[in-house]
Amino acid sequence: MMNRLDLIKVFIVDDVESHRRRLMRIVESDGALSVSGTASSGHEAATKVAHNPPDIVMMDVAMEHQTAGIEAARVINQANPNVRVIILTIHNDENVIRSAFQTGVVDFLLKSEPADTILAAIHSAMQNASPLRSYVASRLRTDYRRSTQNEERLKKTIRLMADLSPAEIAILRLLREGRRRREVAEARFVSEDTVKKQINSLLKKCGNRSTRELINELEELGVFAVLNDIG
Repeated sequence: MMNRLDLIKVFIVDDVESHRRRLMRIVESDGALSVSGTASSGHEAATKVAHNPPDIVMMDVAMEHQTAGIEAARVINQANPNVRVIILTIHNDENVIRSAFQTGVVDFLLKSEPADTILAAIHSAMQNASPLRSYVASRLRTDYRRSTQNEERLKKTIRLMADLSPAEIAILRLLREGRRRREVAEARFVSEDTVKKQINSLLKKCGNRSTRELINELEELGVFAVLNDIG
């Protein structure tokens, strides 16, 4: 029989008592593990772990508020990097997964996982061998694709704005308001033919086939929001 001092200490955090009890039973079923304590909120967990650091923290996410577990994980990892935090939650969207791993957690599990998977996760964490689970990898790939797309959109927006003259920006604003070319010409105190040439130049510069297509793309890129911020 192992000396109690040699047991892996597991701290359990969940705001639902039945979930805490289930985890306690799972942990205590393994002779190499022991439950060092429990908490029902992220704040309580961070406070208790700071006073008596365990080896492993099994952390829920949504407790006193929707990201309580993630915030607690950040506090714990900053204060004691030797404590390995494993997220155990029902939430598996990209934002939750990304935010969790940004705090330094070592693993991310769903509460639907069977007992043997949870126990294996604890032992893997102690050996610094936590796997990248399929549902985590899938969400992270989706998040990466979205981030890459957003980065490309930002680059395109910057390039486009740098290439627009003050006159073109003024015309775009008027077109966005639904003004016709004649109305744009009157507002700009120029001929309608001049406005037509300027719009055609804009469409060619931006690679669009119509003013409506151009306005819609600029809306999606957030160009008008930026222009409003800078006046």
